[in-house]
Amino acid sequence: NPFLDVAYFQKRKFDKGMHRLTGKFKTIWKNQNGLCYHCGMPMDVTEEREIFYLAPKAKTGTEDVRNMRYVHCACQRIYAENRLKK
Repeated sequence: NPFLDVAYFQKRKFDKGMHRLTGKFKTIWKNQNGLCYHCGMPMDVTEEREIFYLAPKAKTGTEDVRNMRYVHCACQRIYAENRLKK
């Protein structure tokens, strides 16, 4: 049953992102295989998402694709809340 084929739908979401995104954002998407950096779950290019900087821009971080990751907005909120608790 094609409706139960998880891999098919994940690839479809990934391909949709590859088609819609351009430049460094497409490179980030491709490097992550369309998966959220925090949770590892597939992302949908039509959903709201954020850029996570491995090295924060306020410190030494840059806008280089090696420093940038896509994350779900909800995952980023959880990540930020957990950092505040530490």
